This record gives sequence, structure tokens and C-alpha cells, in this order.
Amino acid sequence: MDSKSDYRACVDLGTDCCGCELCIEVCPRGVFSAARDSVGFFYPKAEAEKCISCGLCSRKCPVINSKNLAESTHNIGVFAGWSTDEDTLMKSSSGGLFSALAKAVFAENGKVAGAVYSEGFKAVEFFIADNYSGIEAMRGSKYVQGRKSDIYRRVKTELKNCPVLFCGTPCEVAALVSYLGGAPENLYTCDFLCYGPTTEAALSQTVEHLERKYRSRIAALTMRNKRFGWTPKYIFKCVFSNGKSYENFFGNMPIGTAFTSLKRPSCHSCKFKDNMRASDITMADYWDIIGNSEAVEYNKNGTSLVIVNTLKGKQLFEKIEDFYSFSTEQLFAQKKPKALVSCAPVSPSRGPFEGKFVKMGLIEAVRASKSVKSKLMEHVPLPIKYYGLKLLAKVRSFRDRG
Repeated sequence: MDSKSDYRACVDLGTDCCGCELCIEVCPRGVFSAARDSVGFFYPKAEAEKCISCGLCSRKCPVINSKNLAESTHNIGVFAGWSTDEDTLMKSSSGGLFSALAKAVFAENGKVAGAVYSEGFKAVEFFIADNYSGIEAMRGSKYVQGRKSDIYRRVKTELKNCPVLFCGTPCEVAALVSYLGGAPENLYTCDFLCYGPTTEAALSQTVEHLERKYRSRIAALTMRNKRFGWTPKYIFKCVFSNGKSYENFFGNMPIGTAFTSLKRPSCHSCKFKDNMRASDITMADYWDIIGNSEAVEYNKNGTSLVIVNTLKGKQLFEKIEDFYSFSTEQLFAQKKPKALVSCAPVSPSRGPFEGKFVKMGLIEAVRASKSVKSKLMEHVPLPIKYYGLKLLAKVRSFRDRG
């Protein structure tokens, strides 16, 4: 077998594999399946005897072909904005751009594909909605890589009859475009500034821990509740079937620790940064607009950064309603967001934390890694922690000015 045209081209990527699962979908002989590594990330596993060396997996792999998938035009428009519908804004991680884009596609009798929590909130998967209420579960950051299953094939089928908006990570968008052999005119794609997801196991073990503690199933969950507004620190909140609720800083949660210390390895050398994206529109939190003297304004409950990459993206953005926006090209030119141009660095704690994770599981690994101060802070009510930190920040700012 030619090593460039058989299954080994994808398997040999090793930790450079982005987990898009496209090789599983395109193989005509069912060579590949998804296998978890020691911490729960999925990688292709091959049954070598089935391979016919057709080379389809390597020709379609977005990592191997990243340079061929990037759009030729980028940053043809840069904006800041937010939804003018307060309910939409508060339910969105940032400014509600995704909801506005989805609404515009539904107005064309289209459908929207995006990531949702699976039943029980222990995993993330892709879903296709055919009406606006169907995107409710797609809103909000998940911080965990979603399973693709047959989403590429399902999007292709839907495109035969209607427009589709696909929202995913940059590598997932690139995988879809590669699968389709290009971007059809009725396909709209939207990615976001991704700094690398953590493992699905971190989500499931966090959920299981909370359900044991509160003796009830989780009925609703968000990683970024806006009780204190949009800006960090993010608030993790879940509501249980027994009516109780729990909230804490996301960074203090087990899944928050995993997101910081245990990202998918390929994300530390991501092939889809800056102008290497295949999407029509890129969205993000517009953190750089806060406190910038040249910025006109921002919304304290969420402000989206909108990067229009293609003419098709420009046309879609011009169709959206109930979304206030203004150009920020000058600010963007002065300072591009870090997550747009840089890969997430490997956490200094990754090695020790990963070892504990594999040996003890997430909850015990987090406990073993926490300082005495962090353990004591667990018993402080969230409002006291939040306003205490704000007061401390003001004192430090005053001291620095003095």
C-alpha cells in the first residue's frame, strides 16, 4: 500500500488530528471508527484489512489539506454589535449574532445546524433545526468538542432543498466544506474564535458529580450565565429537576479546570487561525472594545465581534434584523484578538493534571490540584466572591494610579 493513499495518512496524524471525524464519514469501506484516548478525546481507529487505498480519507482530511480549504477573501468587513432583543441577548454567550444569522436563514425557508447538549448534558452533538425555536439549545458556549456523527451527510441532503447555515469550530467548518467539495451557494458557514475544547469526559464527569451531590438530574445548564453581565468571570449555572440550582465561576468548576489544563492537543498547533478559515463569517466576544478610547460603545450584556470573510457572508450579514452594529475596522486593524491569530499555549499544569485525571478521574484530579486558598473559597457564596473580586480590582487600579 502507498502510505500517502491508505488509511495510515489519517491515523498517522496522531495528536495533530482535530477530531472532525470526516474520515469516518467519507470512507466507502467503513475502515474507520472513533476511539477514545486515555482522557476521552476521539481519534480514528482503522481496520487495516478493509482499506482499498482509494485515498479519499487523506484527500478530504481538513488538517492535511488546510491550505486548500481557506477562503481567498478575508476581513472584508469587521463590526461590533448586539441583539436588540433583550431576551436573545441574555441567552447568548456574547452579543447574539448567531441568533440573528439563524433568523435570516429561516426567513429564506432554510435550516440551521449547530452544536447542542445531548440528553442528560453529558456530551455535545450536532443538530439541524428547521425553525427559530429549534436553535434555543444551540445558543451558548459548550467548551467541549461535539460528536459529528452523520452531520456532514445530513447537511448535504438538506442543501438539495433549501439554504443551510452551519455553525461550528473552524476545523468543523473546514471539514464540511471539504466533504462537499467546496461551498455551495446556498450553504452559509459561521465559525467562532476557538481556543481549543476540552474532552467530553470533563463534561460528563462534572455533570455526574453535581447530580450525585444534589441527588437530582440536571434539567438546564449554561457555562456562561449573565447574572452579573457579560464580562468575565463567567458563571456556570445548572438547574436540577428537584427545583434546586447551583452556580459558580466557570473557572472554579471541574470542567473549567479541564478547559484550561486539558485541551485537545491539535489545538495547540491549530491549522485554521487568522486567514486560514473556510467560513463566511467569524464571530467572537469583542473583549478589545471594552475600555478602548477609540471605541464608540459596547453593550455590558454582550457585544459580538463580527468578521465578514466572504461576499456571501456579507450578503447574509446585511439581511439580519434586530441586531445593532457598527464598523470597527480601525480598532481591529490595530489589535486583532489573540484567539484569532494565536494557538492556545500548552498549560504548564497539563502533564501533572493529565496524569491525575487518568489515574483518579476529573473530580479527584481537580481536588488534588487546588491550593488551600481555592478550597476555602469554595465555601464562600458566589455574590460575595464576585463583588469582592470587583472591589479588589478597583483597589488595585487605584493603587497603581497612585
